[in-house]
Amino acid sequence: MQSITYQPFLRPALPQVFGPKEYREERQLFIRIDELLSTSGLEAEFIGLSMKHCGFDPRGHRAGRVEAFNRSCVLALRCNIARHLKGMDHRDFCVRLADSP
Repeated sequence: MQSITYQPFLRPALPQVFGPKEYREERQLFIRIDELLSTSGLEAEFIGLSMKHCGFDPRGHRAGRVEAFNRSCVLALRCNIARHLKGMDHRDFCVRLADSP
């Protein structure tokens, strides 16, 4: 099995919002999911499975194209996890996501 490199983006911390208890609990849930995905190796495993499924051979592409593919895979994984946790359909989730840091 080949090694898959993935460098997550450095992003600023999410703004602290002092909202209701439900908001704080949901925020903590998503922070914990981020920690698990970042440390478990699940993202790299998903990238590898996606490459295999799509027939994408990273050796045949430039580094920028491979990185774009990896970013798309990670984004798809994270968005689908969040969407299922929220119990939303794709369209409603996209609208909510556009309004959320």
